[in-house]
Amino acid sequence: MAIKYLSSINLSGNELQNAKLHPLGTAPAVGGVGAVYYNTTDDVLFLSDGTSWISVSGDITDVIAGTGIAVSGATDKTVSLSHLGIQNLTDAGGDAMLFWDDGVSATGWLTPSSASGITITGTSLGLSDIPNSSITNSSLTVSPGTGMSGGGSVDLGSSVTLGLANTAVTAGSYISGNFTVDAQGRLTAASDGGAGTMTSWTLAGDSGSGQTITNGETVTFTGGSGLVSSTVASDTLRMDLDINDLVVTTAFDGSADYFAVSDAGASRKILGNNISLTQFAAPTATISMGTNKVTNVIDPTAAQDAATKNYVDTSIAGSGALIYQGAYNAATNTPNLDTPPTGTINQGFTYTVTVAGTFFTEAVQIGDLIIANSDTPTTLADWTTVQNNIDIASATVAGIASFPTAGGLSITGAGAVSMPAVVTASTKGSADKSLTATVDNKGRVTSLAEQSIQIVTSQITDFCADVNTCVAAASEYVTSIGNGTLTSYPVVHNLGTRDVIVEVYDTTTYETVLTTVVRTSTSTVTISTASALPTNGARVLVKSIG
Repeated sequence: MAIKYLSSINLSGNELQNAKLHPLGTAPAVGGVGAVYYNTTDDVLFLSDGTSWISVSGDITDVIAGTGIAVSGATDKTVSLSHLGIQNLTDAGGDAMLFWDDGVSATGWLTPSSASGITITGTSLGLSDIPNSSITNSSLTVSPGTGMSGGGSVDLGSSVTLGLANTAVTAGSYISGNFTVDAQGRLTAASDGGAGTMTSWTLAGDSGSGQTITNGETVTFTGGSGLVSSTVASDTLRMDLDINDLVVTTAFDGSADYFAVSDAGASRKILGNNISLTQFAAPTATISMGTNKVTNVIDPTAAQDAATKNYVDTSIAGSGALIYQGAYNAATNTPNLDTPPTGTINQGFTYTVTVAGTFFTEAVQIGDLIIANSDTPTTLADWTTVQNNIDIASATVAGIASFPTAGGLSITGAGAVSMPAVVTASTKGSADKSLTATVDNKGRVTSLAEQSIQIVTSQITDFCADVNTCVAAASEYVTSIGNGTLTSYPVVHNLGTRDVIVEVYDTTTYETVLTTVVRTSTSTVTISTASALPTNGARVLVKSIG
């Protein structure tokens, strides 16, 4: 009986040696694409395309002519070109281009001549100098326009000169000249004029109306607010800044008002808010703040630096000193210190309990001290509680505990409590030992012994069956797969290892079948087949090793 494979076989590039294809006298049912069999009646190998069996032992049986191809001969076929008469052309004897002559409906050669100026060099088509003799109009006439001279008839490829025509103007320089210009922009007349004169000019400023100044009038420059004018030479007028001439003001807005400054020799203005105190010299007298605050000050670093409130607060709080804050009502949590705390609480802040109650989860009494161990404490661990009055402990309240010696306890002068020894200290029990212990009414072990573990199978019901069941549950797994659709089946065995043996058998023929098995994880194997299995068509056996 042949071995049934339910998955493809991958030879990884290795040879399939000493093998033969399935020999049959008649064709079987058509298999999937790529299926093969050997027909022993015809001695022919057949290949399936998924629809029919195709012989792979054939040969060329005929040659059919296509477009532009001619085929002749009954048995021995001759294939030749047959397209637009190209097959009838002979060698042109030189460089030429193939073209279709629609006038005679035939293909021919187009051979360029030197007179045409067209050249063929290798596979390149070019255009060289075309002689004038090959052109109908081989020359042209250039006529000068208005104001131009020269021109005339010129052959193609030659040149002719056009120039600017002379006028009646004599070349030279003219003073305060009088000139005449024609429509072409040329000077047609030029002569010297009279001496330079001016009858009037306009004086204008940044504001006000322009004033016309005529010959003989004197222009006076009058200084405005803060400016004084003076004549220092026959052709020089000087303007000076006069601070005393400015209007007096008693209000100053640094965001809108400016200072006048001399910046590297240039006069400029600067907004009051853009001038910092550091740009002024150190004060020489006491500065009054007029009951105002100095804000946005950094903490001091030098001995004579001013101290900020934050620096003083944090310096004292971080020094380890206790900073008394007042009374604490533990019954009402006033001030709020634990639910969660509100307000600023720094390290060293100390409170006195004036009303007993609970602080976080700890009971506190009148007179107890509560001290913050860190800034912004949020849990009981962030505080130190110094108790003043400690009561006898109860089941719900921590306090002073007493230890009865009648129960076997002993107490030293230092207050250490211990239990009497009732058994010799030792280590008992192991993987193959069981223990026997004696316990008194105080819950103490007063004696302890060990003995070897012995299991008599006759004393345990179904011992062997239970052991086999336990071992099988821990190392074996069995299930059925197949639903008529899927080709991949994850099998969850939960054996906790990839070291498993997997076998699959057909549930109809009960023969072992070969599939693709992947140990996906320590709890799962994946079974894959080339085609879908019928419902519960295969049984999977998984066995762990080790």
